Amino acid sequence: MSEDVERMLRNALDETERYRKRTLLGSAVLGGIVFALLLWLEYLSQVADTKVMLPFIVATILGGQVTTAVITWGMVAQSTRKILKAIELLSSNS
Repeated sequence: MSEDVERMLRNALDETERYRKRTLLGSAVLGGIVFALLLWLEYLSQVADTKVMLPFIVATILGGQVTTAVITWGMVAQSTRKILKAIELLSSNS
């Protein structure tokens, strides 16, 4: 395998790994935010009426959806890394 292709594969693997780490950190932060919103929503349900709770309900739902999307993209990045690694191994054996 030429040096250019090998360097390109290594850069792709490294970038995918960095993205995976950022995705994991982002998932943890977003999960914490959703958890905090759920706790706040539980508190509001005891002291406030429905009009006050509505924006927090919407924020909690959207936060959950964003968290799910980030985790999904993290899985896609991890799969991409595995595929690139397999291509690298196949190319080095040829």
